[in-house]
Amino acid sequence: MNFKLNDRGLRDRLLDQIRGAHGEYAAAKIVGVSPETYRKYKTANPDFADEVEAARNASVEPLMRMLHQEGEAGDITAAKEWLKHNAPPPRSEERKIAIEVTHGADPATLKTIDDLRARLEGRTAPALPPAEEDYEEAEIVEDD
Repeated sequence: MNFKLNDRGLRDRLLDQIRGAHGEYAAAKIVGVSPETYRKYKTANPDFADEVEAARNASVEPLMRMLHQEGEAGDITAAKEWLKHNAPPPRSEERKIAIEVTHGADPATLKTIDDLRARLEGRTAPALPPAEEDYEEAEIVEDD
């Protein structure tokens, strides 16, 4: 397969556009490559896909610096956004917590539970009277 992106100079211009914070497909369009050609070349060339990922990461760094500066200047929204992506655990927004549940009942409590279970075994609820016996017939009186 011979794609337009076999030209190293064209690939470098495309990567520069991605580093400039253009999306991948927008960058391809800027340098004159169709989205289909871009997608096929990236899929067929893992090294190029790695270069694209590095360019995307590089495009984020200046924006994160800007958010940091705005946050230091007092912009709370910018500060929150910067912290959300950069703060080390446990201050970051996402936290993973492992919880192990154990039962620490003492032996006397466990014996009491076993005794109650043994006493209740085989018991049944008393039978309820048939439904007909629960109600009395009454005359319906309408208000005037």
